[in-house]
Amino acid sequence: MATSVDDFHDALETAYESMKHPGVGIIKSFEVVPWANSLQFQAAAQLDIKLLYPDGRIYPSDLKRFNFMINAEHISKMDEISKHRFNMINHLSHCMRALYSYDSSFLCSHWVLHRKQPFNNGQLYTSIPNSNFSTNPETPIVRDETVLIQAARLKYLLDGYGVPIATRNDTLPIEQAIEDFQSYITNFYGPCLTELGGYSMDLAGGMLFTTQWLNIAQCRHPVCTMKDAYWDSGGCKIRVTNTWEGLVSSFCSPEFKRGSPVIACPS
Repeated sequence: MATSVDDFHDALETAYESMKHPGVGIIKSFEVVPWANSLQFQAAAQLDIKLLYPDGRIYPSDLKRFNFMINAEHISKMDEISKHRFNMINHLSHCMRALYSYDSSFLCSHWVLHRKQPFNNGQLYTSIPNSNFSTNPETPIVRDETVLIQAARLKYLLDGYGVPIATRNDTLPIEQAIEDFQSYITNFYGPCLTELGGYSMDLAGGMLFTTQWLNIAQCRHPVCTMKDAYWDSGGCKIRVTNTWEGLVSSFCSPEFKRGSPVIACPS
């Protein structure tokens, strides 16, 4: 089930690759429909079950399907965000283990290549403003470092440096990411799923069919469905300083290329 542009791209790539095998037909067209409209899905979700009001009237089937689709999309979005965060924590952990397995002389003499952009010698930069990292830990990431970065500098940034002192604390980015993930699950994702799976009209999970998530207090936090949201005392806020995710997506797991230490090595 594709829940993002990347998933949709992967589905198209899979379809294209399948046509390369002998004996497989050629795909001429495809149809994009909401996944909740699938008849097989609706049967598995028991959308054909009749719900009755206390007075015996039948709950409208169209309204039941409408509520279910809205709630299913909301659950899918929460699940997508939770899986993304969990995967990013794993990638960050693996990347840090890889970087910490090398000594400073190796890290200061090697570049880390971008995972998607091809290496170009013209991208080698020779200096960064205020690059005395040992005395100025606030040196932020610069544009050149989005395509190629020194290994020691990557380790330095993933350790939580490169941000203004006023916004930095003693918590490592990976510790903050784990704390945000656990708080999101405990205070939003879990309670919302519990309520949506509650009884309604004498049916376990009936809330999915009778009550939209916007009418459930534990689910009514639209900001929590945004990528960089984190739970903070009664609701979600957006974390604006989160550079490590971009670094992990671009450079982890690290692939090294030997070079000369052209910039000051962070300590």
